[in-house]
Amino acid sequence: FNGACRSENYFESSTHGGNYSVVADLSNGLSGDQLVSLMKLDAQRDAELLKKMGFKHETPVKLGHSYAVLLQKEGVKGLFVFTVTRFVPDQRVEIKYRVIEYQLPEEARVQR
Repeated sequence: FNGACRSENYFESSTHGGNYSVVADLSNGLSGDQLVSLMKLDAQRDAELLKKMGFKHETPVKLGHSYAVLLQKEGVKGLFVFTVTRFVPDQRVEIKYRVIEYQLPEEARVQR
């Protein structure tokens, strides 16, 4: 959640250089099947396809809208969706979220 000094508030998906995460406002009509297929994509390699699907590095905050985030950083890959349930511009945003999938790199997994 970002924005200051009465500028437009927005969600930012990538916060550092090794992070290729992207976010999309789901009001663009992305289907559930398309969401599940996102985990097969690489946010850096498939950037043009994701852009056509409405994904970008930041998107405006809108009350009642749902968003999807494809998270890719340092071997971690994930997909989560969230809905804005309360929004006070320049102050706070409350969300309800659901993690669709989360993967750790092989070396980070604990062997049993």
